[in-house]
Amino acid sequence: MLKAASRPCQAGISLVELMVGMTISLVLLTAALSAFLNLSTAAVSALQAARLNQQLRAAMELMTKELQRSGYINWRATWELTDANGDGKVDIRDFYLVVTPLMREMGSITIDANGSCILYSYDIDRDGGKSTNDFENFGFRLNDGAIQIKTAGAHACDSSGWQALTDATVTVTELLFELDSYQNSTSSAAMYSVSDDGIPSGSCQPSSISADTLPDIGILPDREAILCVEHRGIRVAVAAQLTSDPTVATGLENFVKLRNDRFNPFQPES
Repeated sequence: MLKAASRPCQAGISLVELMVGMTISLVLLTAALSAFLNLSTAAVSALQAARLNQQLRAAMELMTKELQRSGYINWRATWELTDANGDGKVDIRDFYLVVTPLMREMGSITIDANGSCILYSYDIDRDGGKSTNDFENFGFRLNDGAIQIKTAGAHACDSSGWQALTDATVTVTELLFELDSYQNSTSSAAMYSVSDDGIPSGSCQPSSISADTLPDIGILPDREAILCVEHRGIRVAVAAQLTSDPTVATGLENFVKLRNDRFNPFQPES
């Protein structure tokens, strides 16, 4: 009678070993999931910060380009190089008589007491006048956590006709404007004088560069009067945060050099 062949002994894992292995796997999986969630959160925060920065930069770029246009007027549409004052000459006095009243009006810049609203104008339709056809009374302000631009209505900070530049995902916490004079790289001072023939003739220092010292419309300066032209600039500062996460915040600053200088004539002291 044949003897049955013996089978090899098979050994498995015990219940304890199985539970230990599952516990280790769960720990590793939890660590991996935690790292994934942290990376995802960081990516979302970076994206939100990028969007915040993008909105502020877009608003700053628009404000910069708009403010650079302030005070522009197509004076050729106003004065055709004629002898406006009838003295037999075509010179800076004729330009002053016809053009500077409009330059004074267009070049006026108003900033409210808080510094968070600015009003300005420029000749957008190039017709040589202010708001004769197209809307030409512009501005920027901070209102309800948003930067707004003036598109219609009365030329005032508290009037209607404002449109938001930033959306509800961003809360603007600060918007400041400051008007100042600056020294041009091609001029010796922030103020330079203009002679009778319209040629710059050096620097000048009027008693006050901020006061509205222009004579009334139609009144010409004397021949010996000095016509000062002022280089102007506007400092703009803006700060904002995400509406959903105030810890994500940023800010920008810029100094905008106005392209259109402003006449500031005055009588020299005797």
